[in-house]
Amino acid sequence: MDVKINTLFLLHILNDGIRTTVISLLPFIVADLSLTLAHAGILGSSQALIGTLLAIPSGYIAYKFGGFRVLVFCLLLYSLGLLGISAAPVFPWLLLAFFATASGFGFFHPVSFALVSRLSQKNARGKTMGNFLVLGDIGRIVIPAAALSLATVIGWRYVYVLGAVVGLMAFIASKLFVKNPEQEKHIEQKQTMGKRQWLQDIGKLLRQSRFRIVLFSAIGDSIASSSNYVYLTFLLLSRGITASQLAFFITAYTLGSLSGKAALGRLVDRYGNRKVFVLSEWGMGIVLVLLIYAQQFTFLLVVSYLLGIFTRGTGTVIQTLVSEVMQDAHLEKAFGISETCIQISASISIFIMGLIADHFGLVMVYKLAAILAFIATIPLLYAKFGYKSAKLAPSTYEA
Repeated sequence: MDVKINTLFLLHILNDGIRTTVISLLPFIVADLSLTLAHAGILGSSQALIGTLLAIPSGYIAYKFGGFRVLVFCLLLYSLGLLGISAAPVFPWLLLAFFATASGFGFFHPVSFALVSRLSQKNARGKTMGNFLVLGDIGRIVIPAAALSLATVIGWRYVYVLGAVVGLMAFIASKLFVKNPEQEKHIEQKQTMGKRQWLQDIGKLLRQSRFRIVLFSAIGDSIASSSNYVYLTFLLLSRGITASQLAFFITAYTLGSLSGKAALGRLVDRYGNRKVFVLSEWGMGIVLVLLIYAQQFTFLLVVSYLLGIFTRGTGTVIQTLVSEVMQDAHLEKAFGISETCIQISASISIFIMGLIADHFGLVMVYKLAAILAFIATIPLLYAKFGYKSAKLAPSTYEA
């Protein structure tokens, strides 16, 4: 496989693994520095906050300096942030260090999605994007598990130091061995577009019917799926599943997530984005209905696996949908917009679903999620079967 794609794969494993580790070690930090759960909440929310704020600017920075240069700089930024966390004596210092790491992580996904889409062969884009997302999930599983084990032996501060050393080594290796990784003319040539023009172009993108249809579908999917994992353990406990048994269900859900991202990406290449997205959202709705009425242990385990496939696997389909309707030169803008909308809608959805669960019960959350999964397909169904002007075709947008 192309060395540039392999480099992106490795960077994704490292980025998502260390990003999850930073949050996983919070209990050790809170205990050692005598912090409160409110402090932990502020630190834990830093990644989502910074990621949302940087999603669109990251595209402009990648446009000006090149996507690979930005990703390599991310290595340096979050490695220095990890060193800051390891040495933090008080909360204000710790907060600044968390913001530094969150900034490094915040640039990564919009830029990397654009690069993967641009560098993939068109007839294998779904497969490549699926593999990219799966490897990120593997990083989230393996690296935090190793870090938590080490933290009990050498202490959390040394674990953060070790993470920083790994990140800095990857930074140096990238600078030494990844030479001129981007060949696209719009990156190699000197870029002259200013920030104002960039923002004006984003406005033009938002006025495109094709892109808006994909964006509405992505937001619908985010609203329908974001709460499922958060409240799954609560629902399982209410069904008589013991705390010790939850590990089986989390494992099943995680395996479903990995399977879904890989499988749906390959189905996209074979059958097309729209068909796979619509069928996967319908699949999500059906599985949520099954979850509402499931009681038996084995059946709940199977449903948890299927839920992972259809709630997490659709990420592959969404990213390839965005790349399908956009010219390569505008992918950074498109992914910046989509990531911003997805993160905001997910955060709001989780909060609102929590309020609904308090007032109407957990089952109502999953009933609404099932309905929303079916609703999320309406924009693409309209694009597929409705007016000709709304069909998803390769974008003719010119900046």
